[in-house]
Amino acid sequence: MFKNFFANKQNSTPLQELDELYRNTIQNLTIEQRLAYCQRLLERTKFELKSATLPETISAMKELESATLDEIKNLNKK
Repeated sequence: MFKNFFANKQNSTPLQELDELYRNTIQNLTIEQRLAYCQRLLERTKFELKSATLPETISAMKELESATLDEIKNLNKK
């Protein structure tokens, strides 16, 4: 059971595939600027998630939140 959970966590959709602005513009900036963008995106996503009611919206926002957290972790490793 936990094996599948962790396997899915590692195969989450990259932020570049979910966020067109990040893919086309932010990704070309410095690591510090990318981190700042991701942190603001994470804050906005968490805020919006609190008021989301549609299951599809909640699912998409959780996916964006997960991808953003993964990107922050990756950027902090650099």
